[in-house]
Amino acid sequence: MSRMPCARTLSMLLPLDYHTAGKHDLMLMLSELIAKLPVAVHNAGAWLETIHIKLSWLNSLSDLLPSPELQQQLPLAVHRMQRFSFEGRNWLNGDANQDALCDMLAPYLDTPSLRDISLDMLRDDESEDHLPVHIGRLTASPQWQNLSQLFLRDVAFHPSQLHGLISNLPISFLSFTMEHIRLLSGTWAEVLDILRGKPAITSVRLDDLLGAECDDMSDDEMKAIFGKQSFLDRSQAEWYIAGFGRQNPLEGRSGQNNETMELGSEEEAEVVSA
Repeated sequence: MSRMPCARTLSMLLPLDYHTAGKHDLMLMLSELIAKLPVAVHNAGAWLETIHIKLSWLNSLSDLLPSPELQQQLPLAVHRMQRFSFEGRNWLNGDANQDALCDMLAPYLDTPSLRDISLDMLRDDESEDHLPVHIGRLTASPQWQNLSQLFLRDVAFHPSQLHGLISNLPISFLSFTMEHIRLLSGTWAEVLDILRGKPAITSVRLDDLLGAECDDMSDDEMKAIFGKQSFLDRSQAEWYIAGFGRQNPLEGRSGQNNETMELGSEEEAEVVSA
């Protein structure tokens, strides 16, 4: 790296999969490399602007925790990072693993220079006892003054935590995607109002929401409010967040059915000023 001072992205091609690494007793060493590499790059005089971590299997997340020495060095090593993504396809949930995951991700997500964040914990096989990752701790007091894009999949939070996150986002924030998200309390109607109150967000995409009133709605009801004819289209919920229509399409659905607004195109919708 000392010979490449302008390097900003480091890619490891064809990394070992979980079974091969386990067969050769390399799991712990490979886990340690996740934290060691950014520090080594920084010590060599270069800055990484992009870090993508993709793990095919996570057993003991405590193995991913850096040593105390690396924990002190890592924040400085990544403080110029602009894009960060973490993808964990198969992992064993539980309080200990959730805490370890948050501890592992914290140094990366505490980086104020971040512009693009993606946290994707969607499992390949959805088991009945699977619980999404509770990320409230990670979004409690973000310092993301440059953030423009945020992607969350298969995680969970409370509405109050989302409100705190949204309130601290910069005016330049553009895109927010939530897929397979579980709400731990409150209602999704409340979440729509929270997102609608942030007019700077130009694009919000909601798919496969879980918890609260969404667990009690039929497939037809979910499709009517969250369904889209194409990827480029917006659902009723997304139109409401964007400021079109006066009535929250989920209002009253926690205990009774409610009529939903009909939107055909942006020209037909009524714009409601914030």
